[in-house]
This record gives sequence, C-alpha cells and structure tokens, in this order.
Amino acid sequence: MLYQIINQYVFTLGIILTGFGIIELIIPLRIFHLWQRWVSHKLFYLNGLLLILFGFPLTLYKNLFNAFIDKSIFGIGVIAVLVGPFILLYPEKIRVIFQKISEEIENRAVRRIIYLDALIRIPVGLLFIYSNFS
Repeated sequence: MLYQIINQYVFTLGIILTGFGIIELIIPLRIFHLWQRWVSHKLFYLNGLLLILFGFPLTLYKNLFNAFIDKSIFGIGVIAVLVGPFILLYPEKIRVIFQKISEEIENRAVRRIIYLDALIRIPVGLLFIYSNFS
C-alpha cells in the first residue's frame, strides 16, 4: 500500500518536473525573474523545508525490477533532503548569489543557466515517469 502511494507520488512529481522543465525551455528569462522574486521573498527559507518534505518520499522508493531506477530516485531524494537544510539555514546567502547573478551577467548567460536547469529537470522528470512503467 505505502509503495503504491510512493509510486504514484513519484509519477506525479515526474509529470510536474517535466512540465516545469519544458516551460523553462520556452520562457527562460521570465522563469529566472520568477525565481529572483521568490528568492527575495521573506518566506524563501520555506523552500528548504519543501525540499526536505518532497525529497524524503523519494528515499523510500523501491523498484523491484530495475536497480538503476531504484538507486537513481533514492539518490535524487537524498540530494533534495540534504540541500533543504542549507536553504533553511542560509537563505540570505542564496539571495546574495541571485542578486550578483542578475547584476553581473547578461541575458544570454541567464538563458544558459535556465536551460541547464531544464536539461537536468526534464530527464529527472522523465525518469520518474518511466519508473511507473518499469
């Protein structure tokens, strides 16, 4: 029962990640400005808590038929859970990084950063979706 819920969670998260990745490819500058606004918001530190909460179920995922998928999703969950406390503890440092990026680099480089994020997010999302069918 628990594994069915986690499988459905991973599948749904895969659809969401893939969708967001596609949106990032279509409108990268708007997405960067959206991230910039979110990072500067006073509740940004909650992003760390969300990473922990959304990443933890990934560490419980089990795929009995494909060890690569099993370990990959577990690893992604561990990364999310470990990055979360950093954001919780140091949101101001991330704000400074975003501020410097927006001041020092041109739109072309910002697009590349968002494209890189999308090119990571989309395969992860597709892996999550594929895991439901393997």
